[in-house]
Amino acid sequence: MRSTTFGTVENGCCVLYLVSCHTRCNPKPSESAHAKSRILRLDLIFRSSRFDYATAAQLAAQLPARLDIAVTRRPCTIQSAKPSRPILSYRGRPGILGRVLYAILAIVVLVAAATVAWKWYRVLQPPARAPGRWSESLRPASGPVVLCLGDSITHGHLGSDWTGLLASRGLCVVNGGINGELAWNVVQRVDRALACRPDVVTVLIGANDALAAHDEASARRYVSMVNLPRSPDLEWFEGNLRALVRRLREESKARIALMTLAPVGEDPRAPIATLVDKCDAIIARVAEDLDVELLPLHDRLVALLAVSSGAAQHRYVPGMRSTIRMVSAGALHYLLGMSWDRIAARRGLTLTVDLIHLSDRAGTVVANLVEGFARKEGI
Repeated sequence: MRSTTFGTVENGCCVLYLVSCHTRCNPKPSESAHAKSRILRLDLIFRSSRFDYATAAQLAAQLPARLDIAVTRRPCTIQSAKPSRPILSYRGRPGILGRVLYAILAIVVLVAAATVAWKWYRVLQPPARAPGRWSESLRPASGPVVLCLGDSITHGHLGSDWTGLLASRGLCVVNGGINGELAWNVVQRVDRALACRPDVVTVLIGANDALAAHDEASARRYVSMVNLPRSPDLEWFEGNLRALVRRLREESKARIALMTLAPVGEDPRAPIATLVDKCDAIIARVAEDLDVELLPLHDRLVALLAVSSGAAQHRYVPGMRSTIRMVSAGALHYLLGMSWDRIAARRGLTLTVDLIHLSDRAGTVVANLVEGFARKEGI
């Protein structure tokens, strides 16, 4: 089989004609030469003139009868009958340089994915000063052991690590925060947390209770995420908070303080802000009824937000956008090394990095309140 490709330019688009010659038998030498000359002649005609498909078929029909001629027309987007070779590929296959670049790109993607997976795994792990890692050898010769119970805001891996700030100031701190937990979850593990025999216990819990009570979809998500026995609401939050304080009082001799919640979002008119205010009212009522200290964290942070010049009002809305905002904040911190305050500033925020977890500026306010209570200073 022989095939020859010819080309003409019609309306700025190159049209290729493929003339395939299939021999049905071995022709005589003279016939082979004749056929060859006719094919060469057809080649020359196509290179020197413009013909349509019908003309090509007519010319092909003039070739010797012993040859079975097939003429096809192929439009293409190249601008010449002889296309140039791509730099990174040849005949549809990547060249050596292209293969090297693809290999480098694959390695970079794999390394980035492994790094992200490892960092996210570390984020979800218990903090270094968790109750499960406590031993009596860590107990200081003087000074109190401070147990801080709470959720991810206390955990400190998705925002300011204010318990680490307390440790840097010389306090012996046990970090009892676990991501995503509600008051009910803390009640279930209070006995393990008290194994460190603390002198001071602070409780900062209720943000996830407020988020779960925001709408039915959020409630279902929390039931599945942290294995709740029922759909959460604020009445259930109050019952669990009272049970937690009673157990802390009965099973330890520690001084106990409840903290009001940090704002969720930075818009005081948002629906979630109303739920946070209701939770704060519950916390204040439980603290008064059970005679424990109340640390006004919410008021301190709202005052900080009020004095921030040019602070925009950012409203928290549950859903995928909230999750993306949280994950991207973690990526900026752990992969690019940005501080929590810088991440907040890039997003026009003051108190939070993702409308939930605290910036370092807000975390310092929490640390100051807890340190004042732990050292028996005035609030």
